[in-house]
Amino acid sequence: MYLDFLCRGTLPELETRFSVVSCTAACNEAVVAHNLEPVAAHLICRAIGAAALLSPLLNDTERFTIRWEYPGVLNSIMADIGADCDLRALINPASIGEGVESLDKLFGEAGTVAVTKSDQPTGRVLASGTSEAVLHDVVEDLAHHFAVSDQLETALAVLVQFAPDPARPVRQCYGIMLQAMPDCDLEQFDDLRKRLLAPEVRSILEAGERDEDFASEVLNALTHDLDCSCQLYPGPAPVYRCGCSHDSSVAMLQTLPVAERDEIRSSGEAVRVRCHFCAKTYEIAPGDVP
Repeated sequence: MYLDFLCRGTLPELETRFSVVSCTAACNEAVVAHNLEPVAAHLICRAIGAAALLSPLLNDTERFTIRWEYPGVLNSIMADIGADCDLRALINPASIGEGVESLDKLFGEAGTVAVTKSDQPTGRVLASGTSEAVLHDVVEDLAHHFAVSDQLETALAVLVQFAPDPARPVRQCYGIMLQAMPDCDLEQFDDLRKRLLAPEVRSILEAGERDEDFASEVLNALTHDLDCSCQLYPGPAPVYRCGCSHDSSVAMLQTLPVAERDEIRSSGEAVRVRCHFCAKTYEIAPGDVP
C-alpha cells in the first residue's frame, strides 16, 4: 500500500528551499479517469508530479495553473494545483501511441510553458508568465520556465514507474524540487542540481513504496558531504480533486447562445455535460437550463 505525501523545507546554509512529493494515488486517478495509454499516462504523471512540487510556493487561497503546449504529436497538458495540494490535470491527445520514434516528433521543435497564479475565491490573476519550451521534457521545461520567467533557479526531478494492473497502473511517482533563495551561491546550487542525477539519488527514487522517511533519504543523499542542516516540514498530501459540480455545469450552459439554450429547453430532453478533468457526467434537466 502506497502513501502519498508532501514535505517541504530549507537547507539554510545553502540558501535553498525544497519540496519532496509522492503522488502515486493522484496519478492513478488521473490515468484511470482519462483512460490513458502508456505514453500519455507517463507524460501526465510527470506533469502532475512537477505541479505537486510547486504547491508549497502558494499561499492559502492561491492556485497555479500550468499549461504546456507543443507543436508535435503531443498537443498540450494542463495541470492545476492549490496550496492544499489538491490537483487535477488533462492531456491532449489522450492516445499518443507507442510508435512515436523520437522526442522531436513527440514534442516538435519548440513549445511554450505558461504559468498563472490566481486567487481561488475571486479568480483574480496574481501573476502570469510564458516561456519557450525546448527541452523535450515537461519537467525540465517547467524548471526552465522558473529560471527564465521568474528569475528563480529551479531544479525538478520526477520519476514515474508503472505496473501491469489496469486498476492501479502507476506503481509510483516521486519527485523533488530544489529552488535557489535570494542569497544562494549559484555554483553550489548547480552542484546540487547535478546531484539530482547521481546514481545514489536515482536508486532511492527507484527503490519502491515507502513513507515520509523517503524525503530524509533523498536529502541525505544530496547533501551527505556538505556542511549543512535540513529543516523539514510535513505538508498536505496530494489529492486528485476536481472542482466540477452540477451547479457549475448549469452555470457553464449559460455561456451558450440564447437560441441554443432555448432549443435545449424546448426539446424536453436532458443535456449531458462531461467534465474534461475527471470524466464525470452531469445530467441537466431542460427546466434547469438558464
